[in-house]
Amino acid sequence: MEKNNSKIIAVAALVVAVIGLSIGFAAFAATLTIENISATMAADNQFTANVNYKSVAPTCYVTGTSASISGSYNAGTASAKQWTGISVPLTMSQKSVTCEAQIENSSAYRAALDSISIGGTFTCQSVAASGTDGYATNATTICDGTRVTVTTSGASAVFTNASHDAVTGITGSSIATSSSATVQVTIEYTGTVAADGDVAITVPTISLNYKSAAAQ
Repeated sequence: MEKNNSKIIAVAALVVAVIGLSIGFAAFAATLTIENISATMAADNQFTANVNYKSVAPTCYVTGTSASISGSYNAGTASAKQWTGISVPLTMSQKSVTCEAQIENSSAYRAALDSISIGGTFTCQSVAASGTDGYATNATTICDGTRVTVTTSGASAVFTNASHDAVTGITGSSIATSSSATVQVTIEYTGTVAADGDVAITVPTISLNYKSAAAQ
């Protein structure tokens, strides 16, 4: 009888010990963390590709009048980022011609005009070869008397051979989103000396630099 009681006590003690071990291990825990999460959203340029010349044919006219141009001329072609091929006739009785095109802003931002620049001085040369009839001997004088004025949305830049620095820091000239503006180029001879032969006047590339601004 005493042996049976001893076995019962031993078994009970073992059960209590096992329960005690289970309770003790259940108190431990491990926590793993994920820290310093970061991501960078890359800029999506929705401006540059959406400010362009409007696909409408440019026009030319005698500056300050509604008169038609005397002589053959070409208002050029305006498309995407280029307006090219302007060719106009100047004479002592038709000293100034203006051509205009449209700039379209289809971006989500206001397009603010920041600067207008020109790629250097004008080039003037006689159309006829030296030593032949019609050769112009005063092409340099004609160049010195030529002026090009670019005007758009209240801003303007005037370029001559003596003054062809860029106009920078322009304020207050802009194109609202989903809107357009007219740009005018005036080619003018301001001198008093007539060309003694036909002179070809080449104007370097003129650039209008727009920057994105808050939409309006």
